Amino acid sequence: MKKRFLCFCLCLYCIGLWAANTSFKKTGNDLLFLLPQGNVKLEFCTDDMFRVRHSQGTVFAENEQWMVRKYDFTPVHYTVEDKGTAWLITTGKLIIEATKNPFCLTVSDKNGKLLYTELAEQRFYKDSVKTKAVLQPDEHFFGFGERMDFMDQRGRKVYLNVELGRGIKPAVGGKDILRANYCPVPFMMSTKGYGLFFHTPFATEWNMGWDSSDYYSFKAFGGDLDYYFIYGPDFYTMVDRYTELTGKSPMLPRFAMGLHVGTYSGGTWKNEEMTSDKYPPALCKRLREEGVPFDLLWLDSTWRLFNTTYGNGGCCFEWRNTFKDPKAMFDSCYAQNVKMVGLHIRSILDNGPEYHLLDKAREQGNVLYPGAKTEGVVNFFDPKAVDWWWENGVMKVASIGAKFVKTDVGGTMDLKGLHNIFPLAYAEAPYRKFQEYNNMRGLTHTREGYAGIQRYPYIWAGDWGSEWQWFEPVIRAGLNIGMSGVGNWTHCMGGFEQYSPYDTELYTRWVQFGMFSPIAMVFGMDHPRYHEPWTYGPEALANFIKYDSLRYTLIPYIYSNADNHKYNIIGTIPTNVGVILFCVVEHWNNADKSDLQTNDAIIYLNLDDNNPTVKRCLYSTSGAFGFSIDRPIHGDYIYNYKENLIVTFTEGTDESANETRIINLTDPFYDGNNGDDTAIGYDITIDEVDSFNLIPNVTYPELQLEVEDGGNLKTGAYQIAIKYRLDDGTYTNYSPLSTSLIVCGNYEEDYALGIEINKNITISFRNSGIKYKHCRFAIVYITDEAQLSYETDDISISGISTTHIVSDVSYLSTISLDDIFIKNISYIRDNTLVNFNNRLIRGNVKTLDYSKLDSELKEFTENNLDVQLSWNPSSSYINSTRRYFKSGEVYVLYAGYYDYKGDLVNIHHIPWKANNYDIEAYPVGSTNRNAHKIPYKSESISKIISPKWKSLPNIDATEQVDEIAKTGVGSENPTIARNRYFTLYGVSTGHVTVKTKGRSLTKGKLKLPSLPLPYTTEDSEGGVNPSDYQVVVLEITSESTSSQLIGVECSPTFGGDNVIPAGINLTTKVYDATSVVKQIDSEESEVETRYYEVSESNLLASDSKSTSIGNTINTKTNFVINLDAKETKYILIEARLSYKVNGSTAPTFNWLTQLYSTSSEWNPTYTLSPNINIKANLAGKTDLMNKYISSIVYFFVEHNINNSRIVTQGFAMRDTETNNFGKNQTYKNPFGGDNARFYTFEYLYNKINSIRGKLKPLYFETDVLKFVKNEELDDDIKVFPAEWNGSDFNGFNDNPNESGTRFLDADINSLTIDTSRTTKDVSLEYINANISSQNNIAGDSYYRIEKGFDGFNKGTDNEEWARGYIADLINNSETLYSDVNNQKLQIASNIINIKGSSEVITSLVGDTFIGYITLRATAPSSDYRYGDAQAKELDSNATVYRWIFTVPLESKFNILARFSVNNVDKSFKYHDKRGNELREFYQLSYQVDNFINSSVGKGYSPVYNENGIETFTYFEEIPGTQDHPYRIIRSQLQSAENANLNWRLFRSDDYKDMPFNRGEIIALKTDNKNLYIQQTYGLHLLQLRDTLSNTDEGTSYLGTADIFNMEPQEVTYSPSGYIGCQSYFDTHVNVIGYFVIDAVHRRIFNINGDKVSNMTALNALKWFDGNLAKDVINPFKNNGRIWAFNEDTNILYLVQNVDNKQFTISFSPIANAWISFHDYNPIVGITNRNGLFWFDKHGIYAISKNNYGRFLKDNNNNQLVKESYIKFILNDNSSYNKLLNNIAWKDRVDIVNNLLPTINEFEKTINAILVHNDDQCTGYKLVKFNDIWYNGTTGVNKVNLWRFNNVNDIHKQIPFMITDLVVDESALKRKAKWYDVNKFICQYVYCIMKFNNSDNNRLWELIDVNPEWILDNRNNQR
Repeated sequence: MKKRFLCFCLCLYCIGLWAANTSFKKTGNDLLFLLPQGNVKLEFCTDDMFRVRHSQGTVFAENEQWMVRKYDFTPVHYTVEDKGTAWLITTGKLIIEATKNPFCLTVSDKNGKLLYTELAEQRFYKDSVKTKAVLQPDEHFFGFGERMDFMDQRGRKVYLNVELGRGIKPAVGGKDILRANYCPVPFMMSTKGYGLFFHTPFATEWNMGWDSSDYYSFKAFGGDLDYYFIYGPDFYTMVDRYTELTGKSPMLPRFAMGLHVGTYSGGTWKNEEMTSDKYPPALCKRLREEGVPFDLLWLDSTWRLFNTTYGNGGCCFEWRNTFKDPKAMFDSCYAQNVKMVGLHIRSILDNGPEYHLLDKAREQGNVLYPGAKTEGVVNFFDPKAVDWWWENGVMKVASIGAKFVKTDVGGTMDLKGLHNIFPLAYAEAPYRKFQEYNNMRGLTHTREGYAGIQRYPYIWAGDWGSEWQWFEPVIRAGLNIGMSGVGNWTHCMGGFEQYSPYDTELYTRWVQFGMFSPIAMVFGMDHPRYHEPWTYGPEALANFIKYDSLRYTLIPYIYSNADNHKYNIIGTIPTNVGVILFCVVEHWNNADKSDLQTNDAIIYLNLDDNNPTVKRCLYSTSGAFGFSIDRPIHGDYIYNYKENLIVTFTEGTDESANETRIINLTDPFYDGNNGDDTAIGYDITIDEVDSFNLIPNVTYPELQLEVEDGGNLKTGAYQIAIKYRLDDGTYTNYSPLSTSLIVCGNYEEDYALGIEINKNITISFRNSGIKYKHCRFAIVYITDEAQLSYETDDISISGISTTHIVSDVSYLSTISLDDIFIKNISYIRDNTLVNFNNRLIRGNVKTLDYSKLDSELKEFTENNLDVQLSWNPSSSYINSTRRYFKSGEVYVLYAGYYDYKGDLVNIHHIPWKANNYDIEAYPVGSTNRNAHKIPYKSESISKIISPKWKSLPNIDATEQVDEIAKTGVGSENPTIARNRYFTLYGVSTGHVTVKTKGRSLTKGKLKLPSLPLPYTTEDSEGGVNPSDYQVVVLEITSESTSSQLIGVECSPTFGGDNVIPAGINLTTKVYDATSVVKQIDSEESEVETRYYEVSESNLLASDSKSTSIGNTINTKTNFVINLDAKETKYILIEARLSYKVNGSTAPTFNWLTQLYSTSSEWNPTYTLSPNINIKANLAGKTDLMNKYISSIVYFFVEHNINNSRIVTQGFAMRDTETNNFGKNQTYKNPFGGDNARFYTFEYLYNKINSIRGKLKPLYFETDVLKFVKNEELDDDIKVFPAEWNGSDFNGFNDNPNESGTRFLDADINSLTIDTSRTTKDVSLEYINANISSQNNIAGDSYYRIEKGFDGFNKGTDNEEWARGYIADLINNSETLYSDVNNQKLQIASNIINIKGSSEVITSLVGDTFIGYITLRATAPSSDYRYGDAQAKELDSNATVYRWIFTVPLESKFNILARFSVNNVDKSFKYHDKRGNELREFYQLSYQVDNFINSSVGKGYSPVYNENGIETFTYFEEIPGTQDHPYRIIRSQLQSAENANLNWRLFRSDDYKDMPFNRGEIIALKTDNKNLYIQQTYGLHLLQLRDTLSNTDEGTSYLGTADIFNMEPQEVTYSPSGYIGCQSYFDTHVNVIGYFVIDAVHRRIFNINGDKVSNMTALNALKWFDGNLAKDVINPFKNNGRIWAFNEDTNILYLVQNVDNKQFTISFSPIANAWISFHDYNPIVGITNRNGLFWFDKHGIYAISKNNYGRFLKDNNNNQLVKESYIKFILNDNSSYNKLLNNIAWKDRVDIVNNLLPTINEFEKTINAILVHNDDQCTGYKLVKFNDIWYNGTTGVNKVNLWRFNNVNDIHKQIPFMITDLVVDESALKRKAKWYDVNKFICQYVYCIMKFNNSDNNRLWELIDVNPEWILDNRNNQR
């Protein structure tokens, strides 16, 4: 006994000693136990997850970052209680008992259910750590990573370490499935509701009952004991918690959800020599041709060069020599729409013959992992080593096209503790690097992994044989790894290695499994078949395509349901059978949710009770819709004539909001098949989303317009405009009209106005950047009488450019000018919209806001538009259609800016600023603005570039290498590499200050007007043979000083002995290509479909020569290119031979192309005519300009007689007193007097009586009018007899003589500005001499200048002459413009696209033509005697000399377009004695002009100088307003027959403005009979009433009034703004009227017709005053309200979702009262013909006549079974106390099933009942049906009568009600005895009935309630 006592005492001592040496320390979430055998720490992550760390000492290892990524958690509330031998730790979900000796854990849930019990076993061993736990009888285990062996590992031993597989070899091939550990994960889940994550990098062994059925254990071969306990209780929660620790799997790119294809490129191992870079593109082509959808391709190991050090196990990043052009291979694959092409790599570096990476890595020092047995292993743990590996290795392939890698064999790290985590570092490196490099979500294809590998998707199952024995293990592997936190996993469909004959059935089944795997991949090694689907025959191929296509159909769902997604509904549009949902999808790319990305989605659901179906899902992985949860969406819909669902929606008018949009959800892209071939889910790109804007985006093209030969146009002026046709059939507005085109005859031709002529208008434009497929052109034809408008049919926009020829307008449709000028207004945003009788009504509308932009445009105009001059010989402008600018004239220039809707924003004045172009400033009125005064300029060209040039390559008969060649389409060996231009190089040059060289341009970038196509592809159609075509671009640079270039000579030398046949023609054209070459150079990247066109307007000069047999051909073109110092310009020379002899071909020739050299025979002086160019420096565009502005158009003030500085230009010559000659006539003082005659075309045409101004002589004719006496005639002045046939001139006799009427060949050498002459004030008097029958000198009518020839001398005695000059008449006024504002403008350019360019130079179209007049001069011979009378005898011997001369004139009139009247011939040519034309000056042929000798003005129409009929005006500020908050607009009618989408069209006059004092328009609602117009401070109503009308036949009909012809009536006038509203979502309309919440006054109104009801005053006034929140506008962001109406039950619901005031309340129109609160707060309520549907973040809840009780999900995504409650007051005789004896009620429970008739369940009633008042409570009492009672012992019958008898109070404390419906059970007595209960004696009670509709298809209806009260007489109450 004593011994026992001593032992007992000893035990007590030991226990006390142990207790004294144990303690704990609580620091935040960490609970540290200080134990003798080593410290233990519990780290609480959440209340259901904690970490257990055992240390053999007192120090714990630092937290690693490769497996676990999250260590910091929010504070967890837990308690610790010392129970003596154990500690009791409690969290919100777990109870943990920690025994002290030895330390063991037992874990239960909060209800005491046992989860996990550790056994008191040794934990630390020499080389391992271990924990043993109780194995419960029915416990099973899942997870452990990619296990191939078993699913349930109970009774198994599991070894986890990264390896290929070891142990017993299988029967055939492959690896051992029992030991395969490609991706082990030390994480398992127990069916008992918990999981364990063994946090160790070392190999682990899990004995899961292998040794005993009583326990299991887990052991690590190194490190501390470190594991996480995770409570579920479900697997989903455990996996979620595990991945919260180790990292979530990030989103893959959407296309990664498609098919992945691997290939050995034609040769596997040991067949490497059969690989080829042609194989991958051919494989892609085959897959596309077979119809196999796929998106990713990778090349497995045989692309790499295998080297001697490590063979195929190393990676040198060098291509095998069978890959000749890897970049072209990548490009070819990407051209076939492959999204990513990747390459197989290894983690070990090797040397290659070029890069020597292994050696370089050794030298670098930190690249390879030190101490690794395999030296070449890259140290992926070191960021610097990763950077070196990326830059020196991976970038070798990434830079030419590789976008990801397959990281194979990650188990090469052989150092303990690093081996398992090495695959993580190996996978992370390329994942991160490629993600950054590609600028998209990352993707890495890897084999090995460990805990955390899910962060770098994706894993594939490795190499398993193509046999049935491997198929099942692969399925198990996928299931197991999925339960181990790895979602993105795949395998080789059909297996990898082929050991047996091909098994089609196996392949078919494997494919079916593979297509439903997380990642779908096909790849195999069998050479040469590779498991490609056609390998197994047509049946297997069809199966493959079927399931592959099905997968692609499901991609929207796969993608949308990927992890880390949160759907946020931000708007809805109910339809008759469904709903359109607008969603913002949030997803996170990392575990801590710091990397948030958002996508958009528009989902159309067809709603019914049991099966809501997705009809269309338009989503955007790029966020193209730009939705935001801060901008709620609403809208409306309509069906078109094809029964397509058209939906339009708005985000409001805020500047951040997107534009109002419209989408055909049935057929989004109008492919003609009603969307049948469009996938249900479609990823919308940023480029596509613009097409959904209600007001379409329009950037008009730069139209190239040319008048060319061929056609049947009538003479006159034409203007062109373009509009696009949208896919939905709607048309955009027309562009502004172009500059006018003049169609008239040449000078030699004779075409009056309105006469058909062989001309057409060729319209062309580039298609680059145009998203529309069709366009139309408007053609305005201008005549003297009318302006006629025509419209083409739809013209297809396809290919690279669009060309349309207008040859005849008579066959076109006629339109009105209003159709061109009256635009649909671009109201891009609105606050509300509604479908009202098939018109789209929009309220509170807004156009683009330019309030901030306009000042930026003004500043840009002033600083970034540079006005330049280009000077050209005047001759290059002498044609009937070209306009230029007048020297000496003042031009006020403007820039008009067009937005991306095609609307003119504003026009801004371009002020003068100094530059290098000698433009003078001219003040505009008293303002500080200056206009541009153009200088006069005339130069002798002295610096002429004169190198000799040689062409490379030489062109001969055997080598015709040129881009400009027709390549056979589909030919076997098409020409691939072709040079577009020859290269010229200078052999010698005489001018060192100028450098010239040939310039090569990128293939396919240039188009000439004469060529049909810009040769952009290898099989381009069209073109000419290079042997008869040469195009050269010359780059000319002035090195130091200003220089000029003039002339190009082309001389083809024909080769061989060929004789040149007659009829060969050489045409040379020279273009200024400077701006085009600069645009090509400024391209950021080569775009195949984009080219640049050299317009015909850039033509500098041209020459065409033909040859006779044996002659050479030589062309010389005259032009001037001016270069400032250091300036470079480009000219393009096009030389073309045309051979016209039928049946022959042009002989071969060599080109000799050179520039003109200085010659003594030709050294002209040129008068230079200016052309205004404006250089726009687009780099100066602001962000707002880049956002809004798409185009520029230039203008100048239209000149008239008052604002023109140069009033007119004319030719002045000395007057004569008498000029009569002929028989019996006198000739007196032939050139006497000082007066002059002045010939000016426009003034003579208009017959203006007198003109005053300042005459400025310009060009002097020193030899033109000089007459030398007969005997002194020289070779250049000969007299030839004229030959006449009646009145017709037949030419000249070859022999000169001295008798008859003579014509003189007068030579003009030069015409230059004489700047020495001063300006003279003159007054011009109109002399109308057209009635004269005499042929006076120089014609009939003229203007007389008094004293016009001061300072002229007659010269020598033997000369008598008349001199003349060309002069400008200058306006006397010094102030041409009082202001730059409010001026009428003339368009000076077509619209110019400024998107995507850094600089654009535009050549403007001026208002001045160069024409000419031809005059006649006469003089007698010496036989004449001066005096008043002449002797007949002398007259017979007299000779009259006549000479004809032509004078060029500048005029606002198009003089060359003159035509004959009354058969007066105005165009015969004068030839010299050799039969040749007179010498050309400015390429001008001298011609006789009788226009003045006819009746002046009858041979011309001002239409020929038409500037354009469209009116533009400059304003200082932006015209109009942008915001229209009180305006309602309406679209055109969208009838059932309309093929077009008229809801896009809003005419400028179709609007109505509401009273501004009622605030902005908040909502428009309609019942299609009434339009409710809700404003902030009032409500207006438009009621449509039927109208009675009579037709002509006298019959009457009913019609509907036009709402815009009616005045809206205010429903109730209130100065305080009653029935106002602040949110669209506070309004609602249904069959019982219009409802609106006036939150300011906290009132709710119902308007039904003219009746207004205050609903809050019915029975809830006080409650609404306290709970109706103000300033709430967004119900989708917990800051707003929604309405919903159930038409089946006639119940109206109001839901308020505000953080601190949430409620759902219902209203009964029948009871006219608010009847119930509801304990759910959905986001949206949708009513359609199938019922009412609630939406919240988890799903849909149908409240319909066929389905009750289905509700939303809880926060854990679990389906809730919602209990329904009804609470009411029983208060009979409320002023008396009374005893409640019982409560009886009658109800009805029906089974509601759409397949069966309604069934009444008489045995069913409520589930529970509760009665309480302020101080008494029964608690909830279950209500049960007793079958025994029903069998005759009770009064229950089939009329559902029930009674609650035991109405007893069992409360023990107050309060006992937690909420209105929830009772605190702890405040009630449990199992109260009869003596502990009391009866209810009170004045009233609350009664709560609860109905639990657990079957989702029962409807409970309470019919009647009858309480039985017994009067309490204790106080003599009656």
